[in-house]
Amino acid sequence: MMFRGQRIGAFLRGVAVGAVLAAGAARAEEAPLAADVGLTISPGWSAVHELRHVDLLEGRRWLVIEGIPAAAEMTSLRLSSRRFPLRLLEWRRVRPDMRRDSQGETGDVLIVRRGDRWVREGPGARSVPGETNALRCLVESPVSGRRAISVDYVVTGLEWRVSYQLAIRGSWDSEKRMACDLWGTVHIRNRTGRTFRRARVRLVDPGRSLCRRKPPGYLILADESPLSDLWRNPRGGEAPGYVCRLGRRLDVVAGETTRSPLVAAYRVPGRRIYEMDTRRFSLDPESDPRPLRRVLVFRNERAAHLGMDLPAGGVEIFLGSVRRRLFGYSRLPRTVVGDEIRVDLGDAPDVFGRRRAAAARDFGDGYSETVYEIFIRNRRGQPVRVRVDDFPGTVEWKITRCNCPFERRGARLHLEATVKPHRLRVLQYTLRIHSPPAVQSGGRGGGG
Repeated sequence: MMFRGQRIGAFLRGVAVGAVLAAGAARAEEAPLAADVGLTISPGWSAVHELRHVDLLEGRRWLVIEGIPAAAEMTSLRLSSRRFPLRLLEWRRVRPDMRRDSQGETGDVLIVRRGDRWVREGPGARSVPGETNALRCLVESPVSGRRAISVDYVVTGLEWRVSYQLAIRGSWDSEKRMACDLWGTVHIRNRTGRTFRRARVRLVDPGRSLCRRKPPGYLILADESPLSDLWRNPRGGEAPGYVCRLGRRLDVVAGETTRSPLVAAYRVPGRRIYEMDTRRFSLDPESDPRPLRRVLVFRNERAAHLGMDLPAGGVEIFLGSVRRRLFGYSRLPRTVVGDEIRVDLGDAPDVFGRRRAAAARDFGDGYSETVYEIFIRNRRGQPVRVRVDDFPGTVEWKITRCNCPFERRGARLHLEATVKPHRLRVLQYTLRIHSPPAVQSGGRGGGG
């Protein structure tokens, strides 16, 4: 006979045991499919690298690999090992109701390796987007036992973007140095149907189109002509994509948007400058002055508590460290370590500029000089720092005279000057260029 206190104790022990078993089952369900996962996410595609432990037998054997997204491009599937050669001979996509058969007798053969190529055979099992599939792979191994192998494939359905928040400390109207707080967040949307646990994530942005340029028909361009850059492919192949490695592992959950902090920097020293891109300003002497662009500039360096490659993304700008007053929206361009972070704040209401070609001289043989004048009007009550970017549009050029500091940065001429309050400053420089014959005309057909 059990007393009331004993019955209560037995009931509580049963509840505790049930809770432990339920927690163990939950942990078993959450167990990752792979020991290590790496994701390289790029616009339009993503590369998945998994490290899995499987039981191998010497010779040929069928392996069942679970959790492959239905959106995966299976012609990119690759099984390998660093310690021994492993060959993937054939694989079968298995529908959920066929996974119990481990001998490979069910499921349709989709891809078979014929020599160095994968060949489609059979209609294949249909996959429902948003689900995962099991793959039954025929492999050939020279060793037996439990081994670690790499599973690599390409998948669609992973997207990423970055958003920033920027808080400006101190007085915004002052032209003195100011301090900024910067926060960045990565948003990863997972529509693959597969949850990737503790994944190492790299974000890739190609930066420019990978399409090959086409020559302009029957025109023959000289090698030294700047027009050849419009169609000729650059030497050495395309530049590599921009890669940002996240510092922490993430759980990229299926059907959700995963958010992870990217950067958090406080009291970063910065300053406001005014930029003039000469491509936006006409050379017509009768044209009206146009406003310059206000730009907030600070350095991406470890001394400023940054020091990491920052992808491009939208930025919300606030006044004050508590982020109560929204100033506006802008876009932060991608910035590598050691470079300047530039945040465009729009047109300036009280700093204007215009330009004109004051004089020109032709020396013959394609050599000429042009004197340019840039007029900067400062209607503010404080001095302002102005940057002017000019693009001569030719390969061979140099500055012979200039009344302000200048620097050549690739194909761009960079000028800097300070304009006093309520003053007009004229920047004058002489540009000497060499323009070789740009186009040589030729007939479509041969001639005698």
